[in-house]
Amino acid sequence: MTLNVPLTTKTVDVSIATNVVKGEGKMLIQESQYGDLTYVLITGVSILTIGIIILLMFIKYMLETRSAETMYEQELRKILFNYKSNIQKISSEENLQGYKILKIGTFNEILEMRDTIQAPILMYAENEERTKFMIINNDVLFVYVLGVKEIRNELREKAKNKKQVDIVKDTGISKGAFSSYLSGQYNPKADKMELIADSLDVDLRWLYGQNVPMEHTSQNDNALQYVFYNNSCSEYLLDNLDDIYIAMMTQYAALIPRFYVLVNRAGNAMHILPLFLKEDSSQFYECPSDFFYSDRHTIFTRDFESIHMVLTTATIYYYGIDTKSYEPKVTMLSYSQADDCFYIDNGIHDGHIKAFEKELTKEALYLKHNAQ
Repeated sequence: MTLNVPLTTKTVDVSIATNVVKGEGKMLIQESQYGDLTYVLITGVSILTIGIIILLMFIKYMLETRSAETMYEQELRKILFNYKSNIQKISSEENLQGYKILKIGTFNEILEMRDTIQAPILMYAENEERTKFMIINNDVLFVYVLGVKEIRNELREKAKNKKQVDIVKDTGISKGAFSSYLSGQYNPKADKMELIADSLDVDLRWLYGQNVPMEHTSQNDNALQYVFYNNSCSEYLLDNLDDIYIAMMTQYAALIPRFYVLVNRAGNAMHILPLFLKEDSSQFYECPSDFFYSDRHTIFTRDFESIHMVLTTATIYYYGIDTKSYEPKVTMLSYSQADDCFYIDNGIHDGHIKAFEKELTKEALYLKHNAQ
């Protein structure tokens, strides 16, 4: 195509000429090197979706695995800590051939049999994730298996038995809302998460993805709050008649150090000082009311035998703090056989532990200063 403009003529006649043949004018368009962008986009989204699904499945698997392993380790540690003197470790099962094998479901059943037949509990660790506890009675070998695989199967079976319609019914959450939670369209609020955790009977913290066991454990369950005494501290050791312990309380599915405990064997007296370093130690400022109930004082006295205390004549000194005046407060408790519980003894206190009183005074001053 050409454009002719005469420059020597006043009247300009602009003409346009073309060498394109009529009827054959075409516009040429270069094909994009990227192909069909829509196809690429759809493919990318599909791959991303599949990746997210696989990631979620992997996270779910890891949570289940981690929870089962954590529960196994904690339960094994608790058994060994509480019943070490009753357990005899063996390196193989060769000498156990020929017995009739009967599997039982709980470690408590093994304990009951031990008390009945006065036989030792045999412990055999197959590997790092599976331990057998056994007891022999005549020609029968009773076996309790504690293992990661067994715990994981139990948890999965528990989850299978809970249907979506049951959760909707338990929580009052609409079916549509619950479906949106499962699809990831919306995240449930804190109150809804609590309802779902209660319905599934799982730990709310586990549901949020924290590194805790999946199984729900009630903090008010007395069976999970017994105190056991670990003779691993000599900081306040006074003489050969006095033994110092760290009292461990089973809370949050773990053994938590809670108290310094000093035992005077000659006087059958126990001195208890709370460990004030814990953030939640304020719950132990006052003398625990458990001492005053026949069905609850065992939280502290169940393990008396291991620390050479005699319940029937025991005296306990509890080093606490008056939460109103922030003054140190030592409470003396004496045991009543008639009522099977302790009562506050207002008699003359004999032999406070100076080191305990010093720690108590420091904590009381700290609380008083912060309260002002």
